[in-house]
Amino acid sequence: MRRARLIINPAAGAGRTARRWPDVVRALQRAEIDPDFAVTERPGHATELAAGIGDDIDLVLAVGGDGTAHEVINGLAQLQQPPPFGVIATGTACDLAHTFGAPSGIEEQVAAIAFAPQRELDLGWCTFQTELGEARRASILNVGAGFTARVAERAPKLKRLGPVAAYFGSSAIEWARNETQEAKVELDGQAESLDVLAFVVQNMPWAGGLLAAPGADPGDGQWDTLIIEAQPRWSSLNLLLRVYQGGHLGRRGVRYAPSRDVRFQPTQPQPVMVDGELVGSTPLEFHVEAQALPVLATEVRKR
Repeated sequence: MRRARLIINPAAGAGRTARRWPDVVRALQRAEIDPDFAVTERPGHATELAAGIGDDIDLVLAVGGDGTAHEVINGLAQLQQPPPFGVIATGTACDLAHTFGAPSGIEEQVAAIAFAPQRELDLGWCTFQTELGEARRASILNVGAGFTARVAERAPKLKRLGPVAAYFGSSAIEWARNETQEAKVELDGQAESLDVLAFVVQNMPWAGGLLAAPGADPGDGQWDTLIIEAQPRWSSLNLLLRVYQGGHLGRRGVRYAPSRDVRFQPTQPQPVMVDGELVGSTPLEFHVEAQALPVLATEVRKR
């Protein structure tokens, strides 16, 4: 019988996870997986728990939302040979579960993981500034600065509207402000100065439920960089509507390219977001570690 370590964030999903995680344990037992669980007590605790996993664990499951998954993979990234990782989505924002094609019910999610093949996905490593100096984080979803970081900061205040509506509404507010920033952008050694409205590097197709990077393949050894240059106000709002369904690519002022090494340095410091979490400020440096994280997923959706 395989042994699973569950890392549970009871606060995820506005406390919904605290009510539902015992159902996850029972579902795993019915699937003949031996569940060993730990409940997080504070921010960053999931990373500590994942980094301390021993050789007797066959798979690690993050129970919560994308924020929980982010902390867990930062712990697993510290291990020489991390066990396969999976996610049981009980939180509010679950772009990762969406990409993995996870069903909505707990029983169905557990059944899918029980029979899912192992795949190797790319990790992103982001370096940025904090009050204590330079810091580094692993990422599995996305990394952004400026616009995208401010959207991630505001979205939790709107989550009563639902996860997709919260991110769309937060994006609309920020887009309407239409604030741009002169920045030096370097993609795989090619540098230029741009007037940037939005900047994000994506491993997965979705960002807060918006199809920001249609076709993104999280196992191809590169991430997809999306840059939206300065736009007239109404043009920028039109682009936002197109991002909702992935129709923004090819539009004027939209740059989209696969990248392995990225640098983003605005003339003024901007907030930095990693997997939806605000972590520090620019300058930002990013690189891809190809196929570094084993995951359990029945599929990896690209749009």
